Amino acid sequence: MDANLAVVLGLPEEATCFPRSTLVSLVSSGRVDGSIFLHPFSALYLKGGHRLVVLSFSELQAHYQLILKRMSVNIPQVLEEGRLTFVNGLEAVMTGASMQAAFQSATQECLDALVSDPSPVCCLVDGLGEALACGVVPQSVERFVGQLGQVIDKTSQSCCVFSANTNGFSANEHDVWQSLAYKADIVLECQALATGSSRDVHGLLGIQRMTITNPQRTTQQRHYKVTKDGNINLFAVGTGKGLM
Repeated sequence: MDANLAVVLGLPEEATCFPRSTLVSLVSSGRVDGSIFLHPFSALYLKGGHRLVVLSFSELQAHYQLILKRMSVNIPQVLEEGRLTFVNGLEAVMTGASMQAAFQSATQECLDALVSDPSPVCCLVDGLGEALACGVVPQSVERFVGQLGQVIDKTSQSCCVFSANTNGFSANEHDVWQSLAYKADIVLECQALATGSSRDVHGLLGIQRMTITNPQRTTQQRHYKVTKDGNINLFAVGTGKGLM
C-alpha cells in the first residue's frame, strides 16, 4: 500500500492489516472509477498472509486476480493456500429468477465465507450500485451491510470495504447510502477533477476517518494517480507531481 495512503488511513507503514475491525465506505460519482481503491486493501491483506473474500456485482474473478498480480501478489500461492474466496454476485443477479433471492443467496455465501475462519480477513463488496440498478431494493443492501458490520466486529484486525458508484441513484438510494456511510469508520469519496482530465492527476479523494480517540470524523483531501502496476500514489492538493 502506498505510504501516503496508509498514513491517511491511520496505518503504520509496516502494517499487514488494520489494528482493529474496520468498516470502509467507498463511493464515486461521474466518470471516476472508485473501485481502484479496493485493490490496495486486498493486496495489503494477501501480502500479509491473511484472507480475502470478494463479493462482486460488477466484475469477474479474473479481473481482481489480474490487478493483484500486477501489484506483486503471488496469486498461485494464494489460491493454493485457500486464502482467496470469490463470490460471483454479478452472475447471481443476472441469471437468477428472483432478483431478491439471488442477492440474498450471494450475500449469504459471502457472510458464510467470512465466519468460516476466525483469522483476520479483508472483505470487498464491489458494485453495490450495479446491484441496485439491477433491481435489488435499497433496504436489502442496507440490511446486508449491517450484517457485514456485525461479522467484522467479531473478527479482530479485519476490514470490509463496500463500494458503489452513485450515478443514477434515486433519492431513496442516496439516503440509504448516506446512512451506510454514517456507520462506517472510514469514508472514501472519489471525484473527478474540477478542471478536467490530467496526465499527472487522475482524481480527487476525500477521506473521512473516525478513531477511538477522535469519534468526530476528520476530513482530508488528496489528489491521486494510478500507476501502471495498479498502485495508487496520493499527494497534497495543488502539488502536481510532488508527493506529500
